[in-house]
Amino acid sequence: WQERYLGEMHPGILKMGLSDPGHLYLLCTADTPVIQDGFRDGEKIRQWMDQRFEQVLSENNLEFVRIRGNWEEREAQALAAIRAGFPMLAGSSLPVTWRLPASIC
Repeated sequence: WQERYLGEMHPGILKMGLSDPGHLYLLCTADTPVIQDGFRDGEKIRQWMDQRFEQVLSENNLEFVRIRGNWEEREAQALAAIRAGFPMLAGSSLPVTWRLPASIC
């Protein structure tokens, strides 16, 4: 996001992020319509940001899963990726209260 708003990413920011990376990143593809909520301002650069997120994750060997499709498909893909990435959750029913509004993903 620093790169998006300031035009470049300070190397220290990336280093800090890589010092304690997540175990799994869910990368939502920009293939759904933008739901304007009064705050969104990046509709014209969605594809660039999508490609840039994938590039940074790949360059740093961070595990990620692409999430695509309609909202129901996205939810199913995200839950499957979480269960696969965290075997201790296999067979469990993940809580549905953690869901974000569809406009977030």
